[in-house]
Amino acid sequence: GRYDPTYEEGGLDYPYGVVRWTEGRNMEAVLDLAAAGKFNPLPLVTHRFEFDRAPEAYAMIAEHSQPYCGILLDYPEERSASASVDLGAAADRGAAGKVGLGMIGAGSFAQTFLLPPLKGNGDVAFTTIFTQTGMTAADVGRRYGFTAAVDSADAVMADPDTTAVVVATRHDQHAPLVLAALDAGKHVFVEKPLCLTLDQLRAIRAKAAELSAAGALPIVLTGFNRRFSDSARAVRAHFGENPGALNMTYRVAAGRIPPTHWTQDPVLGGGRIMGEVCHFIDLMQFVCGGLPVEVSATCMGTDNADITPADNLSVNIRFSDGSVGNVCYFAEGAKTLPKERLEVHGAGRSAILDNFSSVTFHGGRRKRTKRYAGKGHPQEMAAFVKGVRESVAPLSLESQISTTLATIKILESLSARRVLAVDPSDLDS
Repeated sequence: GRYDPTYEEGGLDYPYGVVRWTEGRNMEAVLDLAAAGKFNPLPLVTHRFEFDRAPEAYAMIAEHSQPYCGILLDYPEERSASASVDLGAAADRGAAGKVGLGMIGAGSFAQTFLLPPLKGNGDVAFTTIFTQTGMTAADVGRRYGFTAAVDSADAVMADPDTTAVVVATRHDQHAPLVLAALDAGKHVFVEKPLCLTLDQLRAIRAKAAELSAAGALPIVLTGFNRRFSDSARAVRAHFGENPGALNMTYRVAAGRIPPTHWTQDPVLGGGRIMGEVCHFIDLMQFVCGGLPVEVSATCMGTDNADITPADNLSVNIRFSDGSVGNVCYFAEGAKTLPKERLEVHGAGRSAILDNFSSVTFHGGRRKRTKRYAGKGHPQEMAAFVKGVRESVAPLSLESQISTTLATIKILESLSARRVLAVDPSDLDS
């Protein structure tokens, strides 16, 4: 089971007849022998150090200054474990007009796309940060100016100076943390997807309805960054306010991810449809202005164990305004192919968005191409902060729920092999 996340994290044990000595069974056998007095580990201990002298122990190991086998660190019998670590940042989180922002999860994605634009936003004052490992929280917290690293997500939610929370964890934690933020009265930005299951989506919708009826619904924003990009906004503007039904084709050269990657785990990541295809549904929804009402999907058939069939699929979507969209998502294309291309046609106009680096506009007899940069992460974070300050959601929760429901229905359509309706009212049952 060593290094196998399905065993170590998911708790999926190997059959006894297939693997005799797993990590757990090994440990059980050793503990049983020790309890029976048949194994005494103490002779293996060659050195003991008080905890305060731990650097000396590590230096001995690194320098091989003495022969050693087992090394014990003796912790003091009574020690005070603080639930937070003061990171020494300036305590301006209570400054008038600033958004006190807490962070849950701070991996490479958050440090690349979310934290830099937030740090440069003068309306943000970082408060508390929590990550899976305390060292990461302290390190990232110091670099970005958080006031404290805390030992749990609950501690972030409970901080009275935190008015908004950014959730950038693995996908399986998104829904629980969104619900916890809403219960705590915190605005929340959650990296996509909003959730992984119908039950989770139903719980979020019910909680939002409850808080909305009480006039106390915080802002929820899922990380659908593409709609905030300058290129996407230019495409929408090209067709005007009421262009009528549009025809949209979205081609995505996703590249292969091994089936063993955590994003492919149905519990931890939910698969690439939940984690990525939701982006493209949201962007087409943004361009046409309608909500998805119907989906159908089909995927590749293959006996190759290295290929995930659902990572190579075609999705058809019908929107409430009459628009139609097709997402052609494949992992098995050439690596040199640019990742994303969106074509939009309607009202005598066309627009072709190439990988968010350029858009070619067609209208009448005119054609022009304009260059752009970025997929909208800085604009997205700015919109979230502005929304919190002004109490105006940059994207309706209804839209986010519809996108998420459509994504879940794609998975169901692959299994059922038929067209499925996307009706949020079904979540009421």
